[in-house]
Amino acid sequence: MTDKPFDIYSVLKEETKKRCTIVNIETQASQFTPVKSEQFLLLKEVSSIDFSIYFRIENYAIEYIKKDELCAKYLDEIWSSFTKSKRPTDICILKSDFDLFQRVISEAQVKKINALVTKHPELDKKVLASFLDLNGASQLIVKGGINQQTANKVRSRVSEMIQNVMNNDKTLATISKMITIDPTLYDHSTSVSMFASMIAGNCITSPLPKDQVELIGEAGLYHDVGKFRIPNEILNKPGKFTPEEFEIMKKHTVYGKEELDKIIAEGVDINPLISTIACEHHEKMNGKGYPYQKKGKAEDNPEEGIHLYSRIMSIADIYSALLMKRVYKNAFTPQDAIKIMTKSASEDLDVPIFTSFVDKLLKSFDSIPETKQQR
Repeated sequence: MTDKPFDIYSVLKEETKKRCTIVNIETQASQFTPVKSEQFLLLKEVSSIDFSIYFRIENYAIEYIKKDELCAKYLDEIWSSFTKSKRPTDICILKSDFDLFQRVISEAQVKKINALVTKHPELDKKVLASFLDLNGASQLIVKGGINQQTANKVRSRVSEMIQNVMNNDKTLATISKMITIDPTLYDHSTSVSMFASMIAGNCITSPLPKDQVELIGEAGLYHDVGKFRIPNEILNKPGKFTPEEFEIMKKHTVYGKEELDKIIAEGVDINPLISTIACEHHEKMNGKGYPYQKKGKAEDNPEEGIHLYSRIMSIADIYSALLMKRVYKNAFTPQDAIKIMTKSASEDLDVPIFTSFVDKLLKSFDSIPETKQQR
């Protein structure tokens, strides 16, 4: 017995059928690009848009919000359907509208950052400005088609970020608290880039030179590039992964290395170590990570060990992910994130680097008076 083909019209309200254009995108899926949930929620800060927002269910795209039709009611309806759907689904826009979408999101982010600083003056405005500036480079990677122009922009933005925040005691606490207060401002790759840069420059026995710290900052923006090859219904799933879905998701590490190696072979000036980091950032010191179950330090065992830069990236990646709010889980506070990481640090992480990171993080929170009182 075979399953019946999905009938989109059987699950839609009559009002939606009349109001919305419904497109079968089976042969034109490449024209659409999914929208991150954090960015979608930022649209509540926007008064109008000049592009359409689509709600995809399997092979159908519903043009749910058309140009100049933006309203809270439609945004809430899309979000409710997205979080409750049992079928492959995501929120997307036309790729041709990506720049228009990103311009609106950037304006909303600036508006929210300004409001955040007004309400929480203890946060460092210069650090938040660097976060937004770096996020612009992150979105160029998300857009896809990485070329030399993108690589140059990434390198330039990372260099500026490091120059602006590396010696700022409030950096780690400011970014951590920003994410905790307002999850819509969260961008994983941007956060990882900043956290990893701070670790590389401040949390290892022999701090790395500036050019190597910049390399790690760039790697933070590229580390999840392999996720472009993960099916959208898994990548943007609002709930937890099944074991089978998680096996597919784990492949983003290998895909990331393949994509970056390909781009490098085509002549784009990206350091090959960035490809290594993309592949290794989920490896664990005890050999129980993925994709290749590497174990220990590459300095001790070049064939089987994990590169120093990948070990740094792993700490930044895990900490950032724990701060992130998901549909199926609340965000952890920075203090709870530290506790969770500490429980498995002896098995999973480079302990001396992690211990130093925690020390710097707590000192950073101590530099923000209000945060210190809440600890």
